[in-house]
Order: sequence, then C-alpha cells, then structure tokens
Amino acid sequence: MVLTTGGSAVWPSSLVREPRPDAGPEARSDAGSDAGSDAPPGNRGYREHMSETITRDAFVPEAGGVTMFTTSWCGYCARLKNQMTKAGVPFREVDIENTPGTAELVAEVNGGNQTVPTLVFPDGSTATNPSLAEVQSRV
Repeated sequence: MVLTTGGSAVWPSSLVREPRPDAGPEARSDAGSDAGSDAPPGNRGYREHMSETITRDAFVPEAGGVTMFTTSWCGYCARLKNQMTKAGVPFREVDIENTPGTAELVAEVNGGNQTVPTLVFPDGSTATNPSLAEVQSRV
C-alpha cells in the first residue's frame, strides 16, 4: 500500500520491515530480553542493530551536492532526479528499499513515514519532496 500526500510517495509506518535473515540473532525480535531498553518489546535487537549501523551523518554530501533517498517506483523521485540532472546539481541516489537501515532513517526525519524523495543537504538538514528551486538555494 502506497499513499500520496502533498506530492510525495509515502510508505505507511504501520508496515514494519522484518530484520534481514543474515543479520544475526541480535537482530531477531525474539532475541534476548527487552529489559532496560526504550525500544518496544520484541524490537530491541533490530532497532539497536540498525541505529549502530546507519546515521544521517553517513549521508551528508559535500558542498554543492545532495543525497537523495528514493525508491525505484517513485514518480516524484524520477521527476526531481531529471530536474537536478538538467540543472547540473550533483546528487547521490540511495534506494531505501535496497540499502539496509535507510528506510528507518528516512522515517526518522519524516514523522515516522518513509516518504520519498527525501534529500540531505551539505549542512546536514533535510527536505522532503523539495522543488528544484529549493534544492538549488540550499546546496
């Protein structure tokens, strides 16, 4: 199920990704006790594993460019990529469905929703479905 709001594709936060089978026992929801964790019961291992692996800092681009979180099916992403390419704005594309931990990172900056396109700017700030003019003014 995909929703659209305000011109952005939204993957509902109610759909929870399960840990990768190769992530090890600490990432499984049945691993260990949840005592002392602020994560919801059953999610401690996975959430702790992911938070140690991926941070927004890993995706902050160099001056003059942006990092763009996308999906392969997002029309809004394709449009913005095309506009930035034509305008000469350098960008790094990260598909949140194929890069572990990035869907959760996108959800963190979008109120729990995995909304794309989400961009990270050189100052570390983010924007969701920005216009080309906004992108150009922030790089």
